[in-house]
Amino acid sequence: MGVLRELASQKRTEEVKEYIDTIWNIQDEFDLKIHTGDALFDVIVNYYFYLAQKEHIDFAVTGKLTGKTGFEMFDVTTLMGNLLQNALEAAAQTAIPKIRVEMIEHKKEIFIIVSNSMAKEMNASKGFLRTSKADMANHGFGLKNIAATIYKYHGEYYMESIVENGEAMFKISIAIPKENSPEEERV
Repeated sequence: MGVLRELASQKRTEEVKEYIDTIWNIQDEFDLKIHTGDALFDVIVNYYFYLAQKEHIDFAVTGKLTGKTGFEMFDVTTLMGNLLQNALEAAAQTAIPKIRVEMIEHKKEIFIIVSNSMAKEMNASKGFLRTSKADMANHGFGLKNIAATIYKYHGEYYMESIVENGEAMFKISIAIPKENSPEEERV
């Protein structure tokens, strides 16, 4: 959506059409090779797996969900799409690009952990990451949308930079209770 918004704001309608056509055509080109246990997660994770392969980024998924998570389609897209798009963009800038996704389901919680290689130190301000893109007015909404989705489901998240086998990695760990449904409206 961000790509489409940016192209549209620049009135590059032919490129908007090409981008949409590319997305539709990708659907025909890949099979669902990764099975998470939830059909919505499968589509998004496999889409980013496909993009990572094209960019020569090592992409691995471990763990499984036991069935439907109860997340609304828009929320799965917002959460996983933003997590994996951010991971893809960051990993692509590194010498040894990699993305790791781990899904763990317990009786009361679902854990989603996404790690990616990173080239630069985290750009944090007041405890929150800021975009590293030059056009800050039109970027930097991903993590805010991730946080809003997690909070909607009464979850929590923790972000950190770690060193894994001598390489800098960004890691976000998310815990979402299974029994809580999203808030209908915030007062």
